[in-house]
Amino acid sequence: MNRRQIDTFFRVLAEQSNEKVTILLTGAAAGAVWGHVRPSVDVDFAVQLRTRGKKTWEKVEAAIERTVRLTGIQANYAEDIDRWGLITLLDYKRRARPYRRFGLLQVRLLDPAYWSVGKMTRYLAPQGAFQQMLGGAKPAQMLRVTLPDEATCFPEVSANKYAINIRFNCLDGTQKPRPCEADVTFDLTLCNL
Repeated sequence: MNRRQIDTFFRVLAEQSNEKVTILLTGAAAGAVWGHVRPSVDVDFAVQLRTRGKKTWEKVEAAIERTVRLTGIQANYAEDIDRWGLITLLDYKRRARPYRRFGLLQVRLLDPAYWSVGKMTRYLAPQGAFQQMLGGAKPAQMLRVTLPDEATCFPEVSANKYAINIRFNCLDGTQKPRPCEADVTFDLTLCNL
């Protein structure tokens, strides 16, 4: 995703919609505009309607769907992107900076501090061991392992630019760690800054 593609998407969206809308651009698309290359094939954004109501939202949603068909660029959008991640974004709407206006459509950029929110995936570590190879031009820079509250084990993580290795351990009767021999279900969140 590059700036030209992003501008094309929002120019077409402005042509398809006759509603006053503010877009809060986030994710890799915001990164591209800020000058940080992060491979992506879609545009992520929040939609703020100036005129609230179900009919207005349906019109804007239909305009976005037409824009996706016309441009071939996929879009992930919501009224409240705060629900997309594990972390509450608090004042992200106030921290967005102006980017461009396309007709009635105003596009603002989410502050870079907010687009490092990762995507969570659930995994199973058979016999307490898990490995994931990393690919792409820019591997994950930060990760988070989340276990259910009732878990009796804890993760030991090692990683490099090629792979992530997670070994789950349990404490024995003397409080010494030992490898967990049970299958462990966990959530893994990977982030790029």
